[in-house]
Amino acid sequence: MKRAGWGMLRWLALVPAWALAQQAGATAVVGVGELLGAETWGRAEARTLVCTTCPVEQVVLSQSVDGGVGSNSSSVSYGGNPDAGYVASARYVGSDALPELKAAATANVQVGDPLGVTYNDAVASASAVQAYAYSGSDSLEYQMAYSVDGVLLGGDRNYVSASISVYDVFGYNPCIECGGDGPLASDYLYFDGETNNPPNPARPFVLDGILSFTLNPGDMFYVFADLFVSADSWTGSGYVDAANTMTVHFTAGDTSLLTPLLNAASDSGAVPMPGGWLLLLSGALAWRVWSRRC
Repeated sequence: MKRAGWGMLRWLALVPAWALAQQAGATAVVGVGELLGAETWGRAEARTLVCTTCPVEQVVLSQSVDGGVGSNSSSVSYGGNPDAGYVASARYVGSDALPELKAAATANVQVGDPLGVTYNDAVASASAVQAYAYSGSDSLEYQMAYSVDGVLLGGDRNYVSASISVYDVFGYNPCIECGGDGPLASDYLYFDGETNNPPNPARPFVLDGILSFTLNPGDMFYVFADLFVSADSWTGSGYVDAANTMTVHFTAGDTSLLTPLLNAASDSGAVPMPGGWLLLLSGALAWRVWSRRC
């Protein structure tokens, strides 16, 4: 796998994609460098119901965003409330500089008298966009595989979703109805508490997906990777733990012909997930999650 230098990255960030696409006779609406980067975000809320006819009192406990364009690693976490929390991280790893994503969320029900019932919920998201330049002289088929594994406790409001999409850089437009091309390949994975039936006890999940696409000489392509978890205590306390990593790999095609435009993060940029997650899931719920990993 070739590596992109800072000069190449700066040039891509400044030159609009339509200029790069002249040789292909195509038009893009965004600059290549305007999309690349790792980003994470999370949100935790508390909704208190004092009586059946009273309005719901909603309080945002935490909302945070990190990373974005040009970032090769990102992380967010919230553990300020023992009944709602989240953690997420995103970075590029390995010689292929592919995305590695982690996310987890927890939400408990609080029953009080005379304060009513408080239903907590939390969501966490990790995403990354990478781009590659193909230097092959012939058409070649590539295949990518991705997987997510973890554990889920709770009803159908608790879920995890993951997706991978590959787009041609020169034909990419986020508004397909406006004339943008669809993805070269895409795949979507989903698992929720309804699938996890019965919802107790907590059960592990393993989600796998594969997508294939063909590259032609001169092609450049995006890889969009997304991981999202949601924990909602409306149907009972629970958690979604996908912090055991969403990984992406090339399983077919010559990766030596691909140059990533955003380099992998250094090991020092790794997020210490176990310690942060233990702090986040304080109390009995934390013990239930991590006792499965010991």
